Amino acid sequence: MNDVSQSTVILKPAKAGQPFDFDVTIVGAGPVGLALAGWLARRSATRELKIALVDAREPEDSIADPRAIAVSHGSRMILEPLRWPADATAIQRIHVSQRGHFGRTLIDHGEHGLPALGYVLRYGSIVHGLAEAVHATPVHWFRSTSAAAPTQEFDGVTLPIETAGVTRQLRTRILVNAEGGLFGDQKSAKRAAKRADRDARMSADEEVGHDDGESGGYDDRTGSRAADSAAKTADQHSDRDGNAARRAGRGAVEPGSRDYGQTALVGTVTVSAPQPHVAWERFTSQGPIALLPMGGVRGADYALVWCCAPDEAARRAQLSDEDFLRELGTAFGDRMGRFTHIKGRASFPLGLNAVETLVNGHVVAIGNAAQTLHPVAGQGLNLGLRDAHALADALSAEGPTPLALATFAQRRALDRRLTIGATDTLARLFTIDFAPLAVMRGLALTALEFLPPVKTALARQMMFGQRR
Repeated sequence: MNDVSQSTVILKPAKAGQPFDFDVTIVGAGPVGLALAGWLARRSATRELKIALVDAREPEDSIADPRAIAVSHGSRMILEPLRWPADATAIQRIHVSQRGHFGRTLIDHGEHGLPALGYVLRYGSIVHGLAEAVHATPVHWFRSTSAAAPTQEFDGVTLPIETAGVTRQLRTRILVNAEGGLFGDQKSAKRAAKRADRDARMSADEEVGHDDGESGGYDDRTGSRAADSAAKTADQHSDRDGNAARRAGRGAVEPGSRDYGQTALVGTVTVSAPQPHVAWERFTSQGPIALLPMGGVRGADYALVWCCAPDEAARRAQLSDEDFLRELGTAFGDRMGRFTHIKGRASFPLGLNAVETLVNGHVVAIGNAAQTLHPVAGQGLNLGLRDAHALADALSAEGPTPLALATFAQRRALDRRLTIGATDTLARLFTIDFAPLAVMRGLALTALEFLPPVKTALARQMMFGQRR
């Protein structure tokens, strides 16, 4: 995992006459970073920009990743001009219910006049298609390259990178952090960042009276403290772009970091009585169970996401496949017959991380670097792709400037607030084992069936988000 957002950031004055290596540098070559690079390289307004892509892994490693991911139909619409995987399985109906209580709702693609509500595909498949699209452009790709903490100047950013033991400094007008990792990775990175910040502050305290204008530290809530100091100076002699960027960067969403106390057990299961193209969201007292159609023989393969308490997850991880499937059948029910096979078992902790502001000087965060969500509604990647698309729009209109970042931050605020809030509410509300609340949840699910406008609004938010 790169250190773009986790370490101390120091602001320095611009170096007169020092050229930029790139106009836009993107750290992270997952689906979000690749999509942004592809859009920028192919649009007429931005195709002349010098674009760099930095990733710690080789593309082949990501392409081999077997994880299943779900994307909405809205995400397909914006990805298709780049590359759309042929092996995607359509989700045409979503069945939502809670185990042991009444109430359910069905969302069908026909109600919205769409070929599908969403699609399920391998992570490696979407990366492969987007990587091929980027390879056909002039984007400069730094593979197997780690990035360290950036140094912000008033006109851009200097990013230290290391490839095969060789270190160099990249100067870029705009730095995009598109590498966030999973929630567990981020918890470890935050602890390391706090240690680094503490050490930096102690070092600064020891040098009181010798301020050369290059000191500063990272603050978890507001980003770089040095950025605040620089903003005061820039207010006196910057153009309207810089002022707009600072105004837009404030208060996009409430910052949050929440450990849900859940672990996701994932894998690919086979069922005896499949219902092709139907996705299931089954809420239980411990956490939701999601089954997403992945095709296979008779459409019997499903991607499993089973959320439960960490101690239960640890116990189930030790079970044989047969015992694991037996417990899964008890928790989910027999709506698709028996669970007969499982492969690719893995687990990871679940939590929420959301940054308060997307923009800090000339650095902008998108995707998991901006927010990591609970998988309950499958919105993490969709939200990240909308981030990337909106950033491409802003850079196309305003160029690689602070004004473009200001425009981006303003346009993303509402969608982020709604999607993060809805996902967080679902993740917490449906895991409280309290009988009266279960009745209320059942009534809410049933009410959606009798309130088509409400159900439509909810479905369209999940498929398309809020775009401006």
